[in-house]
Amino acid sequence: MHAYGVALVGREPIEGVLAGPGPQPARRTVVHLDGPRSVERVWPQAEARRLVERRRPDGRLFVAIDHAPSGGYRIEAPEYGVHVVSPDGETWTGAPVAGPAWH
Repeated sequence: MHAYGVALVGREPIEGVLAGPGPQPARRTVVHLDGPRSVERVWPQAEARRLVERRRPDGRLFVAIDHAPSGGYRIEAPEYGVHVVSPDGETWTGAPVAGPAWH
């Protein structure tokens, strides 16, 4: 399956991403949606710095994006989960939330 010009390769289908016709993307990203522990394992919190933080009018977090040179980018959105994209973009490790918000 592919999205946004990137081939997404994983053990299971990714909800909301459909396989379809089209040219084979030049880039490939391996997807691991294994839960919060896998995200914690790959994310170097000590070297991270916050790039973006957006909050809802009531103060709840909408989205936060952190960067760590050796870890890539960590994207947290409470309605979608926590995800880390490696510095080279070849690995996506995620902990999506269960239920309809992820769709």
